[in-house]
Amino acid sequence: RFPIKGAIYLRDKLEFEGMVADLGLRADYLNPQGEWYVYDAYTSAFSGKNADNIDEILPTEKIETQLLLSPRLGVSFPISETAKLFFNYGHFFQQPSSDNIFLLRQSGFDKSIVRIGDPSQPLPRTIAYELGYEQSIADEYLLRATAYYKDISDEARLVSYENRNSSVAYSQYTSVAYRDIRGIEFSAYKNRGNWIQGFLNYTYNVATSGY
Repeated sequence: RFPIKGAIYLRDKLEFEGMVADLGLRADYLNPQGEWYVYDAYTSAFSGKNADNIDEILPTEKIETQLLLSPRLGVSFPISETAKLFFNYGHFFQQPSSDNIFLLRQSGFDKSIVRIGDPSQPLPRTIAYELGYEQSIADEYLLRATAYYKDISDEARLVSYENRNSSVAYSQYTSVAYRDIRGIEFSAYKNRGNWIQGFLNYTYNVATSGY
């Protein structure tokens, strides 16, 4: 298999009376190339007596190409000479591994299909928000406080299928999971000094997940 993956990113920076805006757009491209099997969940083609002839039993169809756009935005507002508010927003897609796309594994016991990929599954997407405040003190210390939220959808999880007499029993990564992550973060930095530099950080977050 020879999948084609790629990405391109456009970015522009705008400044107006101290306000700075970073605007971006990323395009992710995934073309698995070729064809893949068309089947129902409990097809007998995956059983031990048929799996060796799966290419003759199951029809195939061309795998669709995915082109995904991810907007990005970052804005900062100065509220004094030493402090600013900022906001970040963006979409992020995760490219799948080749195993999740093309794997076709047979059992060493009866030659049945025990694992199959899915080249048409949606890519996992994260939508992230961040709101924060920064304060500089004496040109030597920086205090930073942020609140953030991440909405993660279409995460792949291994789903198992087994028919009533167990002649078909296999697993497949399927985009069925989601997560919500929200939290707050406090940081203090000392980036200057001949003897002591470093930072302190405290993060608290809560995650919710499901299928």
